[in-house]
Amino acid sequence: VDYFDSIFPEYNFAFSFTIPYFIATNLFSCLIYLIARCFRLNTRIIGGLIIISMLLILLPVCGYMYARTALGFWIVVILLFVIAAFSTVMHCSAVALSSMFPGMGVSYYFTGSGLAGVSTCLLRMLSLVIFNDDDYSRYLGCLTYFAMNIVLLYFSLAVYLYFIRTDYCHYVLLKIRRNTIILEKSDDFLEEIVMSP
Repeated sequence: VDYFDSIFPEYNFAFSFTIPYFIATNLFSCLIYLIARCFRLNTRIIGGLIIISMLLILLPVCGYMYARTALGFWIVVILLFVIAAFSTVMHCSAVALSSMFPGMGVSYYFTGSGLAGVSTCLLRMLSLVIFNDDDYSRYLGCLTYFAMNIVLLYFSLAVYLYFIRTDYCHYVLLKIRRNTIILEKSDDFLEEIVMSP
C-alpha cells in the first residue's frame, strides 16, 4: 500500500484500493455456488493459488512501469479486482474442504489464515524498516514483499497437494461420499412418500 500510494499520490490509493477488492469479494462470495457447479474443488483451490501468484508478480511490475499515470492506476485496480475474485473463490473452497473434516478442521484453517495475516503484517513492517523512503527502495521493498508472499502461496500449494494424497484425506472424503449417496437416496425415498396419493 505504501509503495502504490507513493506512485499514485493523486488517487489516494490507501483508500481506493479497498473498493475493487471488497466489490470482488462480495460478488464472488455470492457466485461461489454457481462457480462450484462448474469447477471441481481441486481446480478452484489449486488454480486459485497459481493464478493469484502470477497476478502478484504483475501487480508491482505494472505499477512500476505505469507509475504516476491514470492507465497504471486502472491496471492496478483491475488486477486487485481479479486477485480478490480468485482469492475469494479459493478461500470459500478451502473452507468448504476443511469443514468436511471432523473436529478441528475449520479451526485449523482459520488459525492458519490468521497466522498468514500476522506474518504478512510482520513482512510489511520488516520491508519498511529495511528499505529507504525513495521510490526505487519502495519498489524493491514491494517486490521483496510480493516475492515472499508468492513463496508462501507455493508452500501452501505444496502442503495442499501433499495433504489431498494422504490416506486420512482419502478416508474422510470417501466416507462423506458414501454418506452423501445414502442421504440422496433417502431424500428420493421421502419425496416418493410425500408425492404418493
